[in-house]
Amino acid sequence: MRNDSAWNKARALPRSHKQQRAQAFSALRKKYHFSEYELHEYAKLARVSWIADHIESTMAQTLATRAYQAVNRVCVGKATRVRFRSKGRGIDSVEGKRNDVGMRFVCDPNAGDGGFLIWNQEVIPAIIDWRDPVVRHGMRHPIKYVRLVRRKASSPQAQGADKDSHRYCVQLVLEGHAFVKPKHEEGGKDMIGLDIGPSTLAIVPRRAKADLVTFCQELSPNASRKRRLQRKMDRQRRATNPNNYDEKGRVKKGKGRLKWRESKRYQATRRQHATTERRLAAHRKSLHGHLAHRIASVGTTITIEKTSFKGWQKQYGRSIGRARPRDVCSAFDSHSCKNWRHPARSFSLPDQTLSVLPEVGAVSQEATI
Repeated sequence: MRNDSAWNKARALPRSHKQQRAQAFSALRKKYHFSEYELHEYAKLARVSWIADHIESTMAQTLATRAYQAVNRVCVGKATRVRFRSKGRGIDSVEGKRNDVGMRFVCDPNAGDGGFLIWNQEVIPAIIDWRDPVVRHGMRHPIKYVRLVRRKASSPQAQGADKDSHRYCVQLVLEGHAFVKPKHEEGGKDMIGLDIGPSTLAIVPRRAKADLVTFCQELSPNASRKRRLQRKMDRQRRATNPNNYDEKGRVKKGKGRLKWRESKRYQATRRQHATTERRLAAHRKSLHGHLAHRIASVGTTITIEKTSFKGWQKQYGRSIGRARPRDVCSAFDSHSCKNWRHPARSFSLPDQTLSVLPEVGAVSQEATI
């Protein structure tokens, strides 16, 4: 479709002519049958033989939707390639569209911890911690659909892992609102201005005291462990594949695709590294949530300067990778801050002067993060 001459003609249309561009691109998609529903139709034809015994129709549609979204990102220029799942790796999550057919979760007070997963002929009891108030709040709501997720454990001896070092969990997508702790129900009344940097955040309320916060200071011990595991993996990879490196220790190029061998110790180290990354991401998300609640306790109306986080990645790659300041902005619009009266407002600093800043009273360009 992108090699068609009509594609370049559609791209050449001025962006101010939005309706003409939309019609041109839509005609190309219809011509080449490139749409989400066309992939749904293909999923019906591909779901034959042994695949039909494991993948029912609604699950096949969700897999087709994921494939379309991946290819569409390449089509519109948001990605450079599509990452295919190999036969050995497989896919790490499957989900349905409803909770009455195919893979579904059934709540039964008389069965184990109170629920089990049904997938074809398999009935798997679930381990539910009813002492957790978040779990109790969620299980009181209707279930929309179920997602089965596979995660890598650090070793086969890890708690809940199988012989292949995999751990499985069920994610329930529910109706209603997320649980809010009582201490977070009451928010502040002040107006706040935020200045986000690669590793710091300046919080400037209108009436309260200003503060300068460093992102994720508590992540330093985990980050050092991550670097040690990366160096260990590199040593193991070099010891197992000495012919793939030149005399200067660099990976050879220009001789086709290299074959890499993996020792069992290297695979064990890689699982440990994956576990470290997972814990690092979970800890970072928790710290960002704490920071969002801290800001919400001061005020519920915030103003943020527009920032190009992609540009920062090129200049401050290591700092951005560790702190992820963009995730803090996303937390302002998440369920944890649902009590905020107004959405976050962003403005472009070069277009503003002191007399037209939002705090002075004039209206600036608003956008919900």
